[in-house]
This record gives sequence, C-alpha cells and structure tokens, in this order.
Amino acid sequence: MVVSDYCYNRFATLAEGELSKLRASLVNESNLARIARRLELGSYLLVGRGEELTGGRTKASLLADTLEAVLAAIYLDSSLSDVYQVVLRCFQEDLDSIGHEGYKDYKSELQEYTQNRFGCVPTYLIVRERGPDHEKVFEVELMIRGQLQGLGTGKSKKEAEQEAARKVFEALSSGQPLADSRTDPLRCPDNSLNAYPS
Repeated sequence: MVVSDYCYNRFATLAEGELSKLRASLVNESNLARIARRLELGSYLLVGRGEELTGGRTKASLLADTLEAVLAAIYLDSSLSDVYQVVLRCFQEDLDSIGHEGYKDYKSELQEYTQNRFGCVPTYLIVRERGPDHEKVFEVELMIRGQLQGLGTGKSKKEAEQEAARKVFEALSSGQPLADSRTDPLRCPDNSLNAYPS
C-alpha cells in the first residue's frame, strides 16, 4: 500500500498499467528478500532443526515473509505514517533508481518479451564488484537459454540488472536475434568498470 501510494503520487503522469508494473517490480518476493538480507533479518529467525540444516535463514520466501511481518508489526505498534517512513527507508535504493518520470522497468519488459517469444525468462548473475563501499560498481551478466546475451553495470545490483535488460530488450525489439556461442553479447562500455583496479 505504501509503495503504491508513493508511486501514484510521485509518478502521476504514468498510465495505470505502467504504475502496476512499477509497483510489481518493487514489491515482489525477490526484492523483499534482498532488503531482508541487507537488514540481516535471517539471523533473528526462530527456525526448526530441519529448516536450519537446509538453509532456511537464507530462503527468499522466508525472508520476504519476515520483512512483511516486521513491517506489519511496526504498523500495528505505531501508525501508518510511522510505517510509511520505515518502508520508504527500506526501499530507498530502489526508489532512487527510478527517480525520474521517464523510468521504464526493462526487467519486466524483457521478461514478458522472452516468455512470449522464447518460452523462458532471463537470469541475472553478479559477476564483479569494484570500488570502495561508498562508490561500488556492479557488473551483471544476463543469460537467456543458458547463453550470455549482455552485460550491465550500475551503482547497485538492481541498476546493473536494469541496464543489462535495457540493452538486450532494445536489441531484441529492433529485430536482432539472440546471441549464441558464435556471436558477441550486448556488452556495456567498460569505462565505468575501469575506474577502479581489480
């Protein structure tokens, strides 16, 4: 509700469908789990022996549920205005990455495209992190059908994934075929990566 309200007010010119996609890209199990990991919520979970042995503290579904439960508890224990501020702080990195009206969720666009066209979804892999903590640069590989299709870079993992998705989506939309082992993937310029030594 908080994310929907925030997006509705901040991106008032977007169509309803675009707002729905934007909200869905922010509030989903994967993203909630990522935020929960950043907050180290897994270390506070009470889990059974079996769950402990199978890595329950790191499972995306449990972490996403835990974050939702914590936010619900804050709401029940305080007020909507208080939990509104907490939610915005939790999602700050994501909200910063969409801080302009022309934002487009290329990850969602590419996923819809590849599902319809190829019957599969893209996968993303963080392959490199460079630079000091306050100026970190991430490099992501985007794979479709097990083949590298492109690279993205960004100041956050989400930004790098969006950059990779944008390049691949734009290329596929313009008629370029999927890359295979004989063709070069859609790579990002390396200048942003070379700013820091390996």
